[in-house]
Amino acid sequence: MKEFFITIDGGQTGISATGELMAVLDVLNGEEDKEVLSQLGSSLRYIIRNGKELKSVIQVLSHENRLFLYQQLGEILAEIIGEARFLAEILAAVPQKESDEALFSFLGREGIRKLVNTADDLALVLEWVYDDCDDLFIDIAGIDFIKSKIKSGFELGQILKCMSTNSQKKLLSQLSPQFIESIIHTTRDLAYLLRAMPADLSLALLDGFAPDFISQLIDGEQSLQPWKNLLEEKEFEYLIKKIRVHA
Repeated sequence: MKEFFITIDGGQTGISATGELMAVLDVLNGEEDKEVLSQLGSSLRYIIRNGKELKSVIQVLSHENRLFLYQQLGEILAEIIGEARFLAEILAAVPQKESDEALFSFLGREGIRKLVNTADDLALVLEWVYDDCDDLFIDIAGIDFIKSKIKSGFELGQILKCMSTNSQKKLLSQLSPQFIESIIHTTRDLAYLLRAMPADLSLALLDGFAPDFISQLIDGEQSLQPWKNLLEEKEFEYLIKKIRVHA
């Protein structure tokens, strides 16, 4: 592997892999981290080769130096992270609002879209996003992109349950009732979607559906019974009422 040399206190040190970079940063104990990263510059992309290695490095850096590292990696940041699961691991490793905000900002729309391929990816990342950074992540990714990844009510439920109530409310406001109806294919879809949110949100969502949507989806009261334990009492009563009205 090619070595990249840095000068510290008049002496030269060669670095060719993440382990060697970590050893240097450990010895310096944070005092000259930025100087090390600055000297390596664009060579960092050849030293930090994947998301797992990036996670190891950022854990020993201050917030300021993490930002500097992201800046040095530039356009290849998403390429180095590689997959949504490694993005999630990085978010979990440094659970700080300002860190998440910086990472999403440096990744940008193009970078986030490279990493997220499925609704499962979305749920995995959102599970580890710090507090209200959910909104920022979705805003940067773009609501049309988010919608393109959600194929069922179950998938939307998996995403929503990883979000705060306020963020759930905002996301639902960006998804039209018509879109949500279009991805609810079965009673199971509906049950898992409603389970993901508090009753006040779920009842407001149900109120926005077409008048006969519930009765067309659920084939009678008996078809709803297997899903009763997933629903809150108010939700179950609401659905029964809709079924009976249009029976």
